[in-house]
Amino acid sequence: MREADKRLTQLRPLHEWFQFHQENGGKIFPTFASLQWFVRQYRTTLIDSQVLIPSRGNRCTLVTSEFGRVVYGLLFNPEATPDSLKPTNSCNR
Repeated sequence: MREADKRLTQLRPLHEWFQFHQENGGKIFPTFASLQWFVRQYRTTLIDSQVLIPSRGNRCTLVTSEFGRVVYGLLFNPEATPDSLKPTNSCNR
């Protein structure tokens, strides 16, 4: 399976990511509204980091498996750029 195809199968709705966050003791976003606010504030960076696909028409906002890592990176470094938030592949050194 190509890497791009694999990434597409790992997409999940934003509300499911939030539910998983809550069920696993997440305290950063106490409400779904607080997560939505964060996404609005960092929308461009999240899209450019390739972890967020915004809603269109009837489709809900989707996130990749790297969404949480990028969110935490932004929380600890609000000036982070999309390139600095992309995962590094240690095999390519």
